[in-house]
Amino acid sequence: MGRCRVTNAVRWRMTAEPLDGLPVESTWSVTNVDAAFGLRSAVACGDRLGEGPVWDGTAEALWWLDVKGRFVSCFQPATGVAQRWALPSSPGCIALPAPCLGFDDPIIALPAGLAVFDPQTLALNPFGAEGPVVDEQNRCNDGRVDRQGRLWVGTMDDPEERRSGSLYCVTAAAADIGSARPSVVRWTHQFGDVGVPNSTCFSANGSVMYWADSWDRTIWAFDVDPVEPRITNRRVFATIAGDAVPDGATVDAADHVWCCLWDGWCVVRFRPDGTVERTVPLPVQRPTCPAFGGDDLATLYVTTAQHNLTAQQLRSQPLAGNLLSVDAGSAFGVRGLPEGRFGPVSRPANGTPSSQSINGTTDP
Repeated sequence: MGRCRVTNAVRWRMTAEPLDGLPVESTWSVTNVDAAFGLRSAVACGDRLGEGPVWDGTAEALWWLDVKGRFVSCFQPATGVAQRWALPSSPGCIALPAPCLGFDDPIIALPAGLAVFDPQTLALNPFGAEGPVVDEQNRCNDGRVDRQGRLWVGTMDDPEERRSGSLYCVTAAAADIGSARPSVVRWTHQFGDVGVPNSTCFSANGSVMYWADSWDRTIWAFDVDPVEPRITNRRVFATIAGDAVPDGATVDAADHVWCCLWDGWCVVRFRPDGTVERTVPLPVQRPTCPAFGGDDLATLYVTTAQHNLTAQQLRSQPLAGNLLSVDAGSAFGVRGLPEGRFGPVSRPANGTPSSQSINGTTDP
């Protein structure tokens, strides 16, 4: 992937209108989704397929993507201003860099591999070797950095016709510390036969990974190897009934899993045993991914989608595609966890990785 420039920077002002009184096409009344949850439209961005929100606590900003619109966006609640930039291809997920890499700009998973986006110069700088997407119909979809600093990324068939996707663990070699752009980035294949990868998130102590193939309507749990890029002991965490499917997910400070249900009009909080603790109804049919943000990590941000909704559905869901926010701290007494940051540090002699430490190997 050569150096390229991002075009068409777009700015818009944040909106913070309460949802009370807006028409909602749903099975519940508007009073169920009003100020009781502190639910607001944070940014009226109108994303085709909003995804991958990540809170950068250092910059006090939320980054997210529009996969189908091919945008990367950033919102700073303190100023109430958001900005977005057009990308040359469909993004899959965002990773924040570890301090040892020497830069603060977000890392984006694109079909050609990882790239560092510089919002000042509008440049995409390749980060390591090319990625594993060789099928021209495939792209990256959903991903998250674990507690050890490794990026787990799924791939999928963009037309959603084949199970041509896979799950990968992406690591940077410890020997590359000292370079702001490590040249050795390893994509370790975990398994294939994936339809739509989603729900990637990690338990508070990093020992469990949650992951879903939306086509199966199942969220799985895996044991995470703390040293090697490997997961084992696949088991069912939760199954989704009806027409809804699991989309993006995150874990809060109480080790509960929050998962958006595509076509489910809600975000669900699961206990660590997989049972439902609560369901938070939303005024949009297709919420896509949650992320905790704010200076106290007590705001739950939710990206949403307009993708494949009819004109009538869009008229009845005026907030579809917007970035929503829920006052989870006040409403539920819930706060989130800081996002993991991608990047290597040396492996200690005892073999136990310290923060942001991992080495990997590449499957043939």
